[in-house]
Amino acid sequence: MYQKVEMIDPMGKNYEVFIKGSYTGRIFARHGLPEMVTYYDLREDEVLHLNFIGDDKFLFRIFSLTGNEINYSKPLIENEPTINEDDGLEIFEFRVCCKSLGKEHEKS
Repeated sequence: MYQKVEMIDPMGKNYEVFIKGSYTGRIFARHGLPEMVTYYDLREDEVLHLNFIGDDKFLFRIFSLTGNEINYSKPLIENEPTINEDDGLEIFEFRVCCKSLGKEHEKS
C-alpha cells in the first residue's frame, strides 16, 4: 500500500507523492514524482536530498554530482527578461523626514 507524503522545495512549492517501501529497503514512488521530475528537469546526474520534518512531510533540495544546488525559482514567462530597463518606469526614492519637535513636545 502506498503512503501519501508531501515534498516541499526551498521556495515552498510542494508536491503530493505516494511512496512505498520494500523489504529490501528500497523506496518506490508513484503519483506526483513525474511532475517534480518534469518541473525541475531532473536528470540522472542530479541528487535529490530529503529531510524528514514530520507529519509525512519532507523538505527536498536538488544538487548536481559536483555539489552545486539548482535554482528553484522559474521565470513567470519563459524567454522574458526579469528586468527591463526600457519599460518607461521612473526610479524614485522614498525618504522619511522628521522635523525636530519644539521643547514643548519633549518628554520631561
